[in-house]
Amino acid sequence: MMNTISLEIPNKSMFKQDEVCSITGVRPYVLRFWESEFQEIRPSTSATGQKLYEHRDIEVIATVKKLLFEDKMSIERARAELRLLLDPPASSDLEESGGEQ
Repeated sequence: MMNTISLEIPNKSMFKQDEVCSITGVRPYVLRFWESEFQEIRPSTSATGQKLYEHRDIEVIATVKKLLFEDKMSIERARAELRLLLDPPASSDLEESGGEQ
């Protein structure tokens, strides 16, 4: 998916919020805010109401952190960049160049 970030993510399927914060170095209140700003961060909720994150969520969080803190992007710009990284516009390029006539 995103080769720009290298993290040591333990080999398990789901992670609790405190584990995600430890892995990514993001504080819980920042993580909660990013969940509201980036639709790509989609934790599921356990039967006990605890948020659970997958590998993909952790990779997205690490990418958001890089875009905001290292690349100094605004949230809006980071949101657009993240969409490009996750879903490159391959088919829409053909349509725009007149491939469908």
